[in-house]
Amino acid sequence: MPDVALLDVNVGDERVTPVARVLLEAGVPFVLVTGYTAQQLTEPELRDAPRIDKPVDRRQLESVFRALRGGSDG
Repeated sequence: MPDVALLDVNVGDERVTPVARVLLEAGVPFVLVTGYTAQQLTEPELRDAPRIDKPVDRRQLESVFRALRGGSDG
């Protein structure tokens, strides 16, 4: 299992909901990268997840990963 994950809401024609469910069950933190609004993310696994809006700024992405890893740089 990864330490953290970055998930695009749609991969091809599929939603990442099953992957998010597995990560939640395993206690792996993740962030969604999406153009969807919070209201459009109706699945419980996705609805309350932290989000980054597309297009993603590199500094914002780095900040999110640092926060997910508990501020650790290593």
